[in-house]
Amino acid sequence: MSGIAGIMRVLGIVPWAVLFIAILIQGYDFGGLLEAQRNKVFDYYQRASPRTYVDTSVRFVDIDEDSLRRIGQWPWPRTTLAKLTQNLTTAGAAVIAFDMAFPEPDRTSPELIARNLPAGMEWDATRTQLSGLPNNDAEFAKTLKQTPTVLGFILGDRDTGRSPILKAGTAQVGDVDSKLVDAVHAFAGATVSLDQLQEAAPGAGAFNTIPDSDGIIRRVPLFVALKNKKGAKAYPGLALESLRVAIGMQNGGSFPTIQTTMTGGAGELAFGAVNQVVLVKVGPIVIPSTPDGQMWVHFTKEEPSRRIPAWKVLQAPQALPDLQGAAIFVGTSAAGLLDLRATPMKTNAPGVELHIQALEQMLTGHFLGRPDWSDGAEMSFAAVM
Repeated sequence: MSGIAGIMRVLGIVPWAVLFIAILIQGYDFGGLLEAQRNKVFDYYQRASPRTYVDTSVRFVDIDEDSLRRIGQWPWPRTTLAKLTQNLTTAGAAVIAFDMAFPEPDRTSPELIARNLPAGMEWDATRTQLSGLPNNDAEFAKTLKQTPTVLGFILGDRDTGRSPILKAGTAQVGDVDSKLVDAVHAFAGATVSLDQLQEAAPGAGAFNTIPDSDGIIRRVPLFVALKNKKGAKAYPGLALESLRVAIGMQNGGSFPTIQTTMTGGAGELAFGAVNQVVLVKVGPIVIPSTPDGQMWVHFTKEEPSRRIPAWKVLQAPQALPDLQGAAIFVGTSAAGLLDLRATPMKTNAPGVELHIQALEQMLTGHFLGRPDWSDGAEMSFAAVM
């Protein structure tokens, strides 16, 4: 009997050991095991119950393989991009966001071609004629200034000595010790468009995406930060900035301030935490945020009606669908242009699709949220079990 009693006592310890290990893993997640399992479950639910597509007039102008064959290899002349932008504006677009940057002068500008012509008198007349023609970047800048455009940029780990021009006005409420620039993902450098293009466009947004450890992207940044020797500054993501510009254009050019609610603001309990984002508000639209300034993306299935081939905008604008009030993202699905990303739904989604899906959620008010009490509830559940 004593032997059996001893075994029972040992067995009685097992549930407590399991509880201790479960809470330890819950609290510290050694090796990212728990996070990996959470992500797998999240991906399963995405595929099992994708977001129902609701047409919010968010469109994707796709620089696809067919467009590259018809228009020519990338990069296209800036005059071609100016024409694309103007055609979309004429068709009624409320905002046109470029999921790309233009950091170098257009090599097809007439004066640059003239500069590279062979020496010799036989080329002088051609050189003079080309030098007198308009600059491609200047023509694109003129179009950007007259249209509801958002230029993209990307932040990275290498300090390039350049910074994006911040177009959005921002305001912060909450704990005075919390700072947006310290809450969001920070980078040391930036790849941005030419200054004359940045200055011309009404908006500027980061097209950064931050994959999880398995390389899959499940969130889109609402804000990212640039921190270098010149200082620290937070910038809106491409989807959020597109929303701001679209609302501003609909209000006659009166652009709203982007308001961020940090821990300790608007009745949010901080529990001593600082530098955590709770909500982001643009005009009447309120967007729940992760503590590091991102939003969870609830993906839809493939939706062909979103996509417009870029060649059609350039060569057959009269055949475009109704774009009155539409939000347009210009990006690429061409594999050779290396802008494909892994999501819970696809292994090779065009990067611009993430921003499109995020903006659709903002416009429909459809969000995925994880309440700040979730961790405590999971701990309690593990203990009860």
